[in-house]
Amino acid sequence: MTPQVRLEWEGKRAAGRPPPAELHLWEEYCLQPGSGPANRLIQGDNLAVMAVLKEELAGQIALIYLDPPFFTGMDRQAAVGEGKATLAYTDDWNGDLGVYLQWLYDRFSLARELLREDGCLYVHLSWHASHYARLLLDEIFGATRFQNEIAWCYREAINSKKRWNRKHDTLLFYSKGERFTFNADAVREPYAASHVKKYRLRDERGAYRLMGRGLTGSPLRSRRDLPPEYETRFPGLTYRHYLGEGTLPVDYWLIDIENQASPLRTGYPTQKPEALLERILLASSHLGDLIADFCCGSGTTLAVASRLGRRWIGCDVGDLAIHTTRKRLLETISEDGFRVESTDQPPSQAAPATSEAVRVEFEGRKARLRLTPEAVRWVDMWAVQWPKAGAENRVGDPLRPDWWAVRTRRTPVLTEVSPLFPLSSYLASPSYGPLLVTVALADAAGATSILPIPLDPPAEAMDESPSL
Repeated sequence: MTPQVRLEWEGKRAAGRPPPAELHLWEEYCLQPGSGPANRLIQGDNLAVMAVLKEELAGQIALIYLDPPFFTGMDRQAAVGEGKATLAYTDDWNGDLGVYLQWLYDRFSLARELLREDGCLYVHLSWHASHYARLLLDEIFGATRFQNEIAWCYREAINSKKRWNRKHDTLLFYSKGERFTFNADAVREPYAASHVKKYRLRDERGAYRLMGRGLTGSPLRSRRDLPPEYETRFPGLTYRHYLGEGTLPVDYWLIDIENQASPLRTGYPTQKPEALLERILLASSHLGDLIADFCCGSGTTLAVASRLGRRWIGCDVGDLAIHTTRKRLLETISEDGFRVESTDQPPSQAAPATSEAVRVEFEGRKARLRLTPEAVRWVDMWAVQWPKAGAENRVGDPLRPDWWAVRTRRTPVLTEVSPLFPLSSYLASPSYGPLLVTVALADAAGATSILPIPLDPPAEAMDESPSL
């Protein structure tokens, strides 16, 4: 029997206790309303989020990727404009390793409960704490469920003369059960050109080399690249060795980081390359599977999951992380949908008053919104939810945008005017109530305001003339 080794620290308690906070929803997005279950991007403490999701999704997630803080003792800043920076996330634990280990312990425990029986967990850490994390995961998942310690090796500036320069991260790969998903063929590496050149012969099955069988006493034993005529002369002593689809995967990965010149660079610190997450998702999930990233940062996992046809849940506590991910998804996803929820504090009210940011304009029985020149200078994304026929217009309801505009690398100039919205169905009613349009405004740092704006149509829009 495998001896049980446990990591202990002062103040250690049972894992998985969620924080004593009430959860609430303030924002919801879906690119294709009514098209089926929406993907979810959730803002809030991931322990609380995981505890809530456990009630709905226990045993249903195929793959969880966790890229938590590394216990570096540093705060990470991100540029949000010329000469401006904001806090992206904090990794400062006041030097208290026990607090950090409890943070991991709680989340690893809930991650296991959310996984399917054949599900997989990848935990992404560095030299600071990966050795501690492995002991915690052995305790929660069982030492026999450890599958791999993967070294992600990358190239960046090499500056240290005191020790070997640290240029790899560690990914700990665990399975929940004895049987788990691993699609080796999906992550084969291409053969080197020098290897492919050796396969000079070809038939209907493809390129091959003629080899000698490893038979004792055979004059051709284990010989390689035999002349083609030997196959006829020595049919029992030779065989065709065909070129495969690539080498089987190994536990060290040479993948470049998203450097400053990369077109995929978001500006979020510690952004992971899409090639890294693509390898994980291809190996440990299938088309249509539900995957989750509870420290989603810049949204790499979610963007890759959408491209590969996986359903996803993303979570982060930071304003900048949620905003960066939201922008990335709006820019890149064309067919799938997502919704954004919050389980933390209500959105900040950093935006100016409504009258200073958004103007309402009418054209016959239609309305549209326009950003004021002052707002255009700071708004990084805005979204509009028009009133729905037959629905109450209540302040504080979740936002489900009908239209949005966002600054991206592809479209750095923000659209300042919304499309026209027809008011005919409301104005034709004998007793229509006050009309409220809901607008979300976010700045480059992710501070978001949700603004209810009353629509007060002019008298000429209320007559019986046909709508424009």
